[in-house]
Amino acid sequence: MVKMLIIEPVGGLCNRMYAIHSAANLARTFNCPLTLVWEESSELGARFDQLFKPSAAFLRTYEFCKNRDNLAQHLRHKIILSLFLTRLGPKFQPQQIKNMVEDGFDFESLPDLQQKISEITRTFSKTVGIHIRRSDHKLSRQFSPTHLLLDAMKEELQREPATNLFLSTDDTEEERLLIERFGERVRIYRKRSHARNELEAMQDAVIDLFCLAATERIIGSYESTFTDVASRLGRISLQLINKNSGNDA
Repeated sequence: MVKMLIIEPVGGLCNRMYAIHSAANLARTFNCPLTLVWEESSELGARFDQLFKPSAAFLRTYEFCKNRDNLAQHLRHKIILSLFLTRLGPKFQPQQIKNMVEDGFDFESLPDLQQKISEITRTFSKTVGIHIRRSDHKLSRQFSPTHLLLDAMKEELQREPATNLFLSTDDTEEERLLIERFGERVRIYRKRSHARNELEAMQDAVIDLFCLAATERIIGSYESTFTDVASRLGRISLQLINKNSGNDA
């Protein structure tokens, strides 16, 4: 019998969101408590509770541990069973595993962040989200080149002239280029920082993510979890730009 599931997500913002989401679904399947161990790092310089509030679903599934120091005390009298999907895999049908990863993302941003998100998105009308991932993401730069993203945007505007664009990107040069090309049709959230080890940058990333999720659909970057999580948060369609296979719907 599973007594507890412990999840320590690593990596950037959306990689961690994916891990927590999947673990929460797994914990529900086993009807066991889920403990979250969250460490700040060079890839994410913020605590969980500086970005999100627990949703109703998470309140039933995890107890929040802020660091390793109090984790040992928290678990002193509990029986720990480490779980790995490779070991659990034979117990589930493929569709069950797929559902654990993909079904409903139930994250809510903190109220002060949500206020900024609402201020930006309240005027969205026929707004298509554009996510251009650059910086250290080699696959996105390689398979989602800027000229193909621009082509997809032009096609969108030709199909529906009233369309406007919300741009989310970690590259100020891409931001400048799109504003130059499309002018007032491009909406952006001016970020305070792009340094992922800083709290302001991570809170800005959450704002950008939820604004992207509030658009009608997304044109996004290859192999970017930010692109994918935004589409799942908003339950909206996603068009991935991939030079090798056309644009994946």
